[in-house]
Amino acid sequence: MDDNKLQKKYELVKSTMDKLEHTKTGELYLFVVGIDSYLKERNLNYCKKDANEFISIFHKHNDIKKKNVYSLFDEYATKKNIISRLDEFRKTLNANDRLIIYFAGHGHNTDFSNFFIPHDGNQDNYISCIPNNFIAKSVTELESDFILLFYDLNFSKI
Repeated sequence: MDDNKLQKKYELVKSTMDKLEHTKTGELYLFVVGIDSYLKERNLNYCKKDANEFISIFHKHNDIKKKNVYSLFDEYATKKNIISRLDEFRKTLNANDRLIIYFAGHGHNTDFSNFFIPHDGNQDNYISCIPNNFIAKSVTELESDFILLFYDLNFSKI
């Protein structure tokens, strides 16, 4: 991701958060997933780098405490670990907290759903993937009033 695109994403997030005055009293959390290495899919080259750059822009602007950054890369970005982390947020976030989620890796579209493919997932076995509507439903059940979700997904099978 080039610096200009990264800065634009940051500015979008920052301007949106600034409009919601009541969220300024809570904590900011990042949950970032970047997968280059897959067990059953073609490996990618820049997802982990892009995910780390996404984190670094918040550190650069001193907008987040290090203890509030959660990241899963490559072999740690399994379906179980991703869902477990989302579940932990359900237990810990309060209404004034802000959560930004960034997924970078493979995605897959079907006639009935779209999926994020974790490290151990396979687009030919939907049960091994995470449906985007599951992620959307999970975050709507969180206590936080501010949740922003970024998908930076590769949908190519080539």
